[in-house]
Amino acid sequence: MRIYLLELAPVTADHWTKKLNELGHEVLDLKDIGKNDSDACAIAIVDAATDRAELHHKVEELRQLVGCVFAVDSSSNIPRTQSAFLAGVDDYVAQDVDDIILQRKLDNAQRYLRVRNQLIQSQRLESIGELAAGIAHEINTPIQYVGDNTRFIRDACEDFTSVLSACREIVESLESGQNPSAAVVRLRDRMSAADIPYLREEVPVALGQTLDGIDRVVAIVRAMKSYANPIANQPTPTNLAKLIESTITLSRNEWKYVSVIKTDLDEDLQEAECIPGQISQVILNLIVNAAHAIESKRDGNDGLEKGTISITTTQEDDDVVIAIGDNGCGIKPEVADRIFDPFFTTKQAGKGTGQGLAIAKQIIDQHQGDISICRSDGSGTVFEIRLPIRQEKSKQTTASTNRTLEVVK
Repeated sequence: MRIYLLELAPVTADHWTKKLNELGHEVLDLKDIGKNDSDACAIAIVDAATDRAELHHKVEELRQLVGCVFAVDSSSNIPRTQSAFLAGVDDYVAQDVDDIILQRKLDNAQRYLRVRNQLIQSQRLESIGELAAGIAHEINTPIQYVGDNTRFIRDACEDFTSVLSACREIVESLESGQNPSAAVVRLRDRMSAADIPYLREEVPVALGQTLDGIDRVVAIVRAMKSYANPIANQPTPTNLAKLIESTITLSRNEWKYVSVIKTDLDEDLQEAECIPGQISQVILNLIVNAAHAIESKRDGNDGLEKGTISITTTQEDDDVVIAIGDNGCGIKPEVADRIFDPFFTTKQAGKGTGQGLAIAKQIIDQHQGDISICRSDGSGTVFEIRLPIRQEKSKQTTASTNRTLEVVK
């Protein structure tokens, strides 16, 4: 397990370095914290004596870099322990803590991080399961007209073969010096039966539709493959426009009956460093939620026009901003502050688990970004995702690291 000691006095830092090394853990320098260990079993240890407001701010920043945050103190102190937990730390240990107790706390933290990552993956697999029937339907539709057009082209090839055979008979008659009139009659009859003008017009159309159907299936399978891939540990430069288009394709059966999707994706947008599968999961959750909000507003009234889901991307300085909006039922102001809480949902019983937005926020936080509601009323809801193009240049991360370095120095 990787452990970072932050803003500890030299004597305290030496004590914890020795203690943790004896337990077989790796204690790293502050400069290495920029390697985004939020998905790994990494812990940051801070001083519990820090002012609660400052500690809370520090914990929020550290959660974008590591999995857990521990507070340490020179001795057990109940008021300080309470203050540290209220500031958001995951655990608290005194300097004289027994090695067995400390190891158990570290093991529990490691177990928590593994369960958290498994929850993210299981939520993705659950989403895939829920989408499976819709995806099968989406694939079935183009496959049907690919099959119909292929059979039509097969029959057309038989007609063309019959006509070509009659043409060959005429050529053979002419080459042998025979009267080709009988063969000409057969050719005219076969051309009439085949309806050559119709085939000349329709065969290219059928071929085009077949290729479109194949492209559609390929796009669905590619989107599914991209979404279902195991989570990579390291962010990679990602074309967010393609990622969004792929996710729209994947979720089509969830929204096509109640809404249309309008996109305005900046073609000049820089690639952003992210874990594609995780960001795709966030976008998928927001699209499905938007479709459900529109469906809820329609409330079985099929006479209403389809709603609209809008997705836009823009670049603001060193950040990419993704806005996903809908003209659904909106979110009531009194519950807006709880929308990202685990297990909280505004949907009917059995419709939602309350995990989608909670995991979405966790994913965006780990990417050193921000997700928020920038509008929600009777005319719908707009979620805004802000991601740094280069994670090491995140303003929060840089500010946090600079402040910490100043204290250590």
